[in-house]
Amino acid sequence: AWLTPRLPTLLAEHEATALTQRRESLTALGIDDALALQVAAGDIAVAALDIAEVASGCERSLAQVADVYFALDRHLSFGWLRERAQALPADTHWDLLARTTTLDDLDRLKRALTVSVLQQAGPSVREDSADGLIERWREARHAPLERFGRMLADQRAAGATGLSMLSVATREIGMLEHAA
Repeated sequence: AWLTPRLPTLLAEHEATALTQRRESLTALGIDDALALQVAAGDIAVAALDIAEVASGCERSLAQVADVYFALDRHLSFGWLRERAQALPADTHWDLLARTTTLDDLDRLKRALTVSVLQQAGPSVREDSADGLIERWREARHAPLERFGRMLADQRAAGATGLSMLSVATREIGMLEHAA
């Protein structure tokens, strides 16, 4: 209830646009706008559990944690990686397990990196913007982030979308958590 109405301002522009389009297609069918937003945001709103867990563990406000959580999407291309993982074929049981595991790993890493950003900021930093907190976090991880950025650019340029690409990207993201 708290997160869903805020999603259009938290999401990256293309994700907010997609959310709005899904909501509008539902309202065009006669569904109440508030319900249409809840349904359209269903796959994104599950992040509320991660946000609540991080807020409780780090003793931060839901708003600050949500800001950092979704800002990491923009900074580290989690959305693009999730899209690639969701597009993986699932012809066999093992393919489905590999895709699900990759998506779970990305969610776990996003939660862990949100904690990392907030912990690096320290308990006294409560009012800084998410982008400011992430920028300071990034400064402490310059080399691994540069390597991750090059790898991601190479993968985008090559149009790579396979499990091997996602495995490498997930590993590189995981290395950012403690890379200070």
